[in-house]
Amino acid sequence: MKENHTSLSLNSTALAYSNSLIGEINKICDPLFLASGIKYFVYHQYVSSKEFLHLGTSETVNNLYLRNCGKGFTFHTAMQSCPMDDFYFFLWPITKMDHSLYVIYGLNIFYGLTVYFRQKDFMEAWHFATDTNNHSVMNFYINKKSLIKQFILHFKESISHISDLNQSGTLAVFPEHIDLAESISASSFQIDAVNPELINILGYCLEAKISCRHLSKRELECLFLLAQGKTAKEIGRILKLSYRTVEFYIVNIKNKTGNFTRTALRDLVQDTLQKWL
Repeated sequence: MKENHTSLSLNSTALAYSNSLIGEINKICDPLFLASGIKYFVYHQYVSSKEFLHLGTSETVNNLYLRNCGKGFTFHTAMQSCPMDDFYFFLWPITKMDHSLYVIYGLNIFYGLTVYFRQKDFMEAWHFATDTNNHSVMNFYINKKSLIKQFILHFKESISHISDLNQSGTLAVFPEHIDLAESISASSFQIDAVNPELINILGYCLEAKISCRHLSKRELECLFLLAQGKTAKEIGRILKLSYRTVEFYIVNIKNKTGNFTRTALRDLVQDTLQKWL
């Protein structure tokens, strides 16, 4: 794969700085890694549309990001969706939607979660991931919201003693301007309808949070597609089901969730997945 030499030349000093702190970052992260199965961690503090602090747990991860920073829309879009003064949890898509994800998944880094927090003058991001053999980390993400937030607070306190933003060469630079402003359409929500992890999370959250009756895998898939505005005929073509079978599933979904219009079902899915933690 062709490397981004512009990013590398801009960020060689920041890369050296990040690598010098790997030992300290791992000490902070080790208890979380042992408890969760998470294997990779990166922290970012975006201090402007051009500069950011990058800290990671391995040279591979540090090189990966600082060679490819700013390439790809997936994480940029998630950043813009983060509201002011609040956490925003973003589950990485399974599909390789852009250059960043293509590179990440090519290094066997999977099942990622990014937590964003926006304040007036800067934004922070905590990236967690593992490998393809550790699917169970998804259960940790779902069930351990409070622990993840506790780790974030602990991490912020810990790095305040080891990292100095005013030190020369600390900050990395995006090769191009990145718009960090909150998107006026942040409430819009697009779902990857073939993402099995999101289907599992949706089913779990619906049962756990609103105590709705169990939805089958097919019913959850139909619900996903309904939330994307698909008609029963379109859902049938996508799932290779007859129109009558899809309509049967939709009736079941309405009865089980207590939501009897398509608008209500769409809103249910969007609200559940946007706030799944």
